[in-house]
Amino acid sequence: MRHRHIIPLIVLGAATVMFLLAGCTNKLTHSGHSISDGGLPPPVTLADTSPAHLDVGVGITIGGYDAASRNTTEIALQFTSGGRLVQFTKGETLACTGAQPTNLTTSFDHKYSTSAVANSLITCAYTSGHATASIRFQVPSAPAILAPTEGASVARGYTTPVSYQAQGDIEGIVALGKQQKTIATLTTPGQATLDTAAFSTGPGSIALTQFPTVAGAMAPAFASLQTNCTAIAQVVVTWA
Repeated sequence: MRHRHIIPLIVLGAATVMFLLAGCTNKLTHSGHSISDGGLPPPVTLADTSPAHLDVGVGITIGGYDAASRNTTEIALQFTSGGRLVQFTKGETLACTGAQPTNLTTSFDHKYSTSAVANSLITCAYTSGHATASIRFQVPSAPAILAPTEGASVARGYTTPVSYQAQGDIEGIVALGKQQKTIATLTTPGQATLDTAAFSTGPGSIALTQFPTVAGAMAPAFASLQTNCTAIAQVVVTWA
């Protein structure tokens, strides 16, 4: 198996947008195919959509910056060939753990409760004609901000403490005020401080962003497999 330079995927939907934003991508290549960068060329219709002709991209977004997505994990799969999304027209289907089988057009996108899939193995079965092939990957654990807690009144200061839980390294922690923003200093694993002395009193938030590795990714029958994951934990606070 050859490993190639990783290039962001062409993606659709909320979770798949994170393909382009994520700083950590894993790619396994089983053939000479690669996925190209650039804009969004029109989808391609293939005469043969058997797995060996397809590159697979898996995008996972854990959490988000609004209440609706905070406890949600979105999983998106896309199929490309030569850097272009594949347009399916022959009744190809994808059936993934916890989701109804989908008749594919170009991609698959499903939202799960984070508590239901965190640190769990997801298995998808792709079917084209008489050919069926599996795609497997493990959803990473969700990070969490332990303190301050949601809705807390937080005293402003030069070293406002933050406690968090995350599996592996994190990208960073950012605090927002009415018109202010500050980036945390990571002190020890699970601990950080924020300089919020210049913040105005009133509503604000603290958000943690992580690009965890997607473990156990396998799609041996396909030309290649690329995975991305963005994990976000956020609490809304009041600066006092």
